[in-house]
Amino acid sequence: MERIMTTREARSSGLTSFLASFPSQFTVDTIGKVTVVKRSAVPSSTTPHHKAAIPASEIEEYELFRVARLLPEAGKPIAIDEAFLNDAQALLPPGHDVLSVCLSAPELFNVTFSNGSYSIQFKLSPTCVPRIRHPEEELEKIARGDGDRRKRRAAQRQLAYLKYRSPFLDERVLAFYLVDILPTVVEKGNPFSACVSRADLFKGLPPEIGFCTPVDIRAFLSKFPNLFTLMDGEGTDLLIQRADLPIPHQSSEEDITAEEVLTEIFLHYPQTRPPIKGTNLFRCLNTLSPPLRRKLYSFKNVKEELLLLFPDKVELMTNPFGPPTEVDDLFHPTPHQIRTCKGRVDFFIPFRFKDDWLEKLEKKYDKALLKKI
Repeated sequence: MERIMTTREARSSGLTSFLASFPSQFTVDTIGKVTVVKRSAVPSSTTPHHKAAIPASEIEEYELFRVARLLPEAGKPIAIDEAFLNDAQALLPPGHDVLSVCLSAPELFNVTFSNGSYSIQFKLSPTCVPRIRHPEEELEKIARGDGDRRKRRAAQRQLAYLKYRSPFLDERVLAFYLVDILPTVVEKGNPFSACVSRADLFKGLPPEIGFCTPVDIRAFLSKFPNLFTLMDGEGTDLLIQRADLPIPHQSSEEDITAEEVLTEIFLHYPQTRPPIKGTNLFRCLNTLSPPLRRKLYSFKNVKEELLLLFPDKVELMTNPFGPPTEVDDLFHPTPHQIRTCKGRVDFFIPFRFKDDWLEKLEKKYDKALLKKI
């Protein structure tokens, strides 16, 4: 509603200059002897009447979580300045603007308007907040320690929440970030060129992002089959590839030969003791990929079907040597160890590589010792 005052009223009350000093709230016009004061249009909510340039139905899910990773802290409004707009534009499809993206998902973003500018706030769901189990000082010690890896990772997630309130604690934000840094092209003639090992992918993350990594990485990645293809790598490692790339062929256990099993055991031979003292298959299990382990279990008698097939490379050990504890550990498995390998007592037959293969293993062992000095 307009409030009309005469010029005399306006001057006597001293309101004209006062109201005119607030152009965003009032419009002051003088017509003859009459001063007309109008209230400027004020948004009825914290968000002005911004009509999204892009309909919500045209906004892709990845756009939401790409924008979210630009916000340093969840729950804290961040002003949309020129630098933010430039960073967001580099992550969005041509023609899509950051306001349209955020307004399309009110369950994820608060968009506010104050003093002529917009701010964005990311909402971190309570389901993404880790349970804080220790004081911050103790969490720091656990996170930096050499203890159980899962406990370290859990402590790091708790610190990420206490210190940063990081949007990367939302697994969707982290997942879309990871898929963006994976290779996008498969090299000709190298079908595994776009695969990255779990160790390489996560050790290269900045600390503020790496600290948000879930405790069980395989389970986390498995939640996003639309983003990732997961394959067995060497030992217990995992190979990760974008889901939109062709899946490289992996040999099934039927395709794997006994020689391939033996070669993998040689290539990943444990370096915890001198090769001349020998080992057994139980000790080598964790160095083999799941397909190779399954192949090993498919042998009904590993002595006949594997170890004795290659007399030029392998010899069985019947006369142990070394400290009694080492000999006992190699030749006499505990009941727990036997249960661990499903009762396969033939996995505890001592053997060692010989000739050229033994020489190569000894060189690797010596190098490993030098690194520890």
